[in-house]
Amino acid sequence: MATVLFCTDGSERAREAIDRARVLLQPASRVVLVTVTSGVDPSLVTGTGMAAGVMSLEERENLIDIQRNEAVTMLTDLVADLELVGSLETGGDGEVETEVRIGDAGREIVDLATDLPADVVVLGTSGHGGFRRAVLGSVSDHVVRHSPCPVLVSSHAE
Repeated sequence: MATVLFCTDGSERAREAIDRARVLLQPASRVVLVTVTSGVDPSLVTGTGMAAGVMSLEERENLIDIQRNEAVTMLTDLVADLELVGSLETGGDGEVETEVRIGDAGREIVDLATDLPADVVVLGTSGHGGFRRAVLGSVSDHVVRHSPCPVLVSSHAE
């Protein structure tokens, strides 16, 4: 049927979105589970204006490696917890691909959806109100507006 891109930040809302959507989107020929970590601001190494950097390039790279490893562990645990392997009636080998991206979550998800190419993107929403979303930005809002394919956004079930 389709390539499904499930997005998670490790939150319960993201987990609920995946759990709800996988029932709706079966069978899938390809399933990709992605998480995006923000990385470490390069200005911590280079400094800004008159301020010098506060860490070395090696320390920054070590922090990024730690974030990546934590993200891989989270994805592996989520696949096992949700029993995703074999339960999605995939047309392929039944394996769930996992992907860790570093950067802005909205942009990275849209880029991955374009690169795959995905037929549908699934993500949960944190439910921020309009003012908070305008100030902080919204990953789901960005993905809905820029995705090359349909986006299924699931809000928290009360």
